[in-house]
Formats: sequence, structure tokens, C-alpha cells
Amino acid sequence: MSRFSGNLGKFRSRIEQLRTLAEAKNSVRSQAALIRRLEEMQLTSQATSGLRFQRCQTILHPQNPVFYGRADVLQAISAAFEEQTSRPASVAIWGTGGIGKTHIALEFAHRLWSSGKEIILWIASDTPAKVAKSFNDAAKGLELEGYSATNTPDQNRYFMLQWLQQC
Repeated sequence: MSRFSGNLGKFRSRIEQLRTLAEAKNSVRSQAALIRRLEEMQLTSQATSGLRFQRCQTILHPQNPVFYGRADVLQAISAAFEEQTSRPASVAIWGTGGIGKTHIALEFAHRLWSSGKEIILWIASDTPAKVAKSFNDAAKGLELEGYSATNTPDQNRYFMLQWLQQC
């Protein structure tokens, strides 16, 4: 009976990994559809050259001083960003839990920031509350027109999404 329970636990764990993988793939498709839609609307950098913003980053965690390796993965991410012609650019990192996706993304974001990139937005998506807080922090950091600490999270998210559509 304990062997059955152990196998059942492994089976459930694998189903959860597959579910997470499927959600990540769907997210990538959604991002690609959003990019296509923005391109259809012809939102180019020329149309947004007058946008006002200040240098801003919302990276949630400090840089890991002992991060090493993964140069090939970091280079692949960099190449994926460079291939994109639309802005804002995005890349999805997906895989099973525990392989270091977050640490790779953090390292990449910190390296971009250190190299002088003007805006790096880290949108936590663990829960709806974290998404709302991330958008709120980004709107505040960018000093977006319409942002207010007294606004509801949905209002500040609206201003942030408006700004992203104009980028």
C-alpha cells in the first residue's frame, strides 16, 4: 500500500509539473498575440518618442553575488530580446520547478540594469495581489501621469497598461 501511495504522490507531482508547463506555454502564446496586436495597431517607437518617464527598475530581489554559469542561457535570452522588433520586449523562461528560472531572470535583469538599461519592470504573478502590487510599484516608479497612491490598484494598473501600449 505504501508503494502505491508513493507512486500516486509522484504521479500527482508530475501532473502538477505538466500543468505548470502548459500554463507557461499558453502565457507565451498570449504574449505573442499581444505583440502581434500592438504591431497591428502600428504602435512604433516613433509614435511614442514623446513619452515621459524616468529611469526605473522594480526588480524584487537583490543580485546574487555567487551566481555563476548559465552563460549560454543568458546569451540565448539576450539574443531573444534582440530579435524582437516591437517594444516593449518580453521573453518567457519556462521549465519544471527548481531548475533556477527565477535566478536566471534575476541575474539577467540585474545585468541589464547595471549596463544602463532605462526601464526594467519585474511583474510578480504568483497571485492576483502580487500582480496588482507589481503594476502599482511600476506606475509609481515611472511617475506615470494619473498615478496616485490613493488610487485603487485597478486604476494604477490601468495607467500602467496604457503606458505599456504606448511604448
